[in-house]
Amino acid sequence: MINRLFILISIVLFLAGCTGDDGLNDILSGGDKTPLVLQTSLSTQHIVTRAANSTFGTGDELHVYVEHVKKIDDSDTYESVKADKAPLLVSFSDEKPLSLYWDDLSDSKSVDTYLRTPGHALRTLYGYCYNGGTPTEGLTDDDTKAKGIIKWTVANNQASAEAVQHADLLWSGMQEPVTYNHTDLTKNTLSVPFTHAMSEVTVTIKADKGYTGDPLTSTVLTLKNMKTVATVNAPAGTITSETTADITMCGADYTSGGTQRTYTAIVAPGTKLKVGADLLSIVNVDDNNYMLPVSNEMLGNEAWAKTHTVKNDDGTYIETLPGVNYHIDVTVNKAAVAVEATLKDWTSVTATGNGDIAFNNDIVNFTVDNPGNEFADGSSFNLYWKESTATDYTFATESTLTSGKWSNATAIYWPNGTDSYYFRALTGNTNDFDVKQGEDVLWGTTAKHSTYEEGAAINPRTGDVPLIFKHAMAKITFDLTTTDGADKVDLDSAKISISNLFTDGKISIADGDISGTTSTVAAISDLTENTAVIVLPQVIDDQAIVTITLKDGSTKYKSQLNTCTAGTTPIASWERGKSYTYTITVKKEAVQFRALVQDWTETTGSGNANLDWD
Repeated sequence: MINRLFILISIVLFLAGCTGDDGLNDILSGGDKTPLVLQTSLSTQHIVTRAANSTFGTGDELHVYVEHVKKIDDSDTYESVKADKAPLLVSFSDEKPLSLYWDDLSDSKSVDTYLRTPGHALRTLYGYCYNGGTPTEGLTDDDTKAKGIIKWTVANNQASAEAVQHADLLWSGMQEPVTYNHTDLTKNTLSVPFTHAMSEVTVTIKADKGYTGDPLTSTVLTLKNMKTVATVNAPAGTITSETTADITMCGADYTSGGTQRTYTAIVAPGTKLKVGADLLSIVNVDDNNYMLPVSNEMLGNEAWAKTHTVKNDDGTYIETLPGVNYHIDVTVNKAAVAVEATLKDWTSVTATGNGDIAFNNDIVNFTVDNPGNEFADGSSFNLYWKESTATDYTFATESTLTSGKWSNATAIYWPNGTDSYYFRALTGNTNDFDVKQGEDVLWGTTAKHSTYEEGAAINPRTGDVPLIFKHAMAKITFDLTTTDGADKVDLDSAKISISNLFTDGKISIADGDISGTTSTVAAISDLTENTAVIVLPQVIDDQAIVTITLKDGSTKYKSQLNTCTAGTTPIASWERGKSYTYTITVKKEAVQFRALVQDWTETTGSGNANLDWD
């Protein structure tokens, strides 16, 4: 938006001295000479803001070029008169007052050159106030003085109020002629209204969401690609600019506990402000950095375009004008950490095995949950983070999926703009990283993207942190088969049990690995076929026995679980994120006989002979 601050300051400088004249009484000076009065002011004709203060100050050097002119015939047109003392460049300041009289512009008694002849007048062709600065190319000789053209360069570093003031050039164009008035000497005054020849940019920055303390203490604002060198033609009222550079702005004094600060800088007119182009670099808002581009809103009809012509050159833009203050209100928030979560599905593994008949196995009741494997509305997870050099992860917030969008219960912000952070997440787990058989725990880490590998520390950004979730547990399913022959087994209502497994454990938030803590003899009981069970990833040792109990409750088949193979390789462990399907073939065991035949034993004598079987 444009800051509309109108300032009118009038300083009447009476310039007294002594030279000869025609003896007219001077009521202003009390002598017999007529002083020439220059009245200078900051004009209200433009929207202006005095760079350092609202008055002409000490060190402000004013240069006014005064011409002797005469009217051409009866028209309102005047032409310059080259008299013996005119034109004249008048230079003065508060520190260096100057004595000036009408006769200092002409003491000729010729009708054509006498200043007090009817039709003759004085006018100011132009005026400059250097405001403490120095032109790159100034008014050094008669030729440049007559042309009134200077070159003005604004400093790249305007971090101090003095630097801003010295960059601020004031100018005045040609004014209406003033004729000598014999009867009212107070009207013998040349008015020189000054306006700003440069453009000004003012930024009010506010640190809002996520910031506490004194976030703007060391904040540096830099305008990007501003014109810095201007050729100023005050008589013609034109300025052309060149040489783009970045300009460091001056920040107002900062009070502890403040959340707002104002910055100022002077730029050369003609700087192009184009939609999408970088306008302002904001560095070190509590270690966070921002870049502000020119937006459509800045160039809107109720903003800068209100007093400008919006042009189009591969995009909408305006060019800065002399005497205009381009004000921007900027609110910076710490970038809230947002997440985009996706779920990686189970990896399927199949296995086969055989069951042998067994006896006398205890049965323990067991309830199986089927958690599913996709996120749905209402799903949530706990987000954890740690600075890249820190040791431990800490809880950050809980994120919930609503209408397809993840949102954080408590907004969290990047602590600063430089430190990288690791992110991890858990869902299906709420008790100090405990995991339990039957619960589908999902572990999340940052996905591979851009130049980041999966799980790498992420630099602060305004975009989402992409999370990919993986199953931290394993899943098992049993498919029971039998033969079609006489050894076929009735598997209707058969139950499956597994002994000696870890059923409880702890998950590492850093890498998602699970360590078993509790081993249970009757780990899984009464499982029906084709029903999935979530289990802890673990090594399957020789003590893990799978038992199939038939409908009668007494006929049982057993197999050592780690003898089941995927292809030809035994499955010796369950890995996280994998779904294992075991196919167990069960068949009746044929009745087998072992017979031994003992040869005859011949006995002689009398008595009975008995046949004894071995």
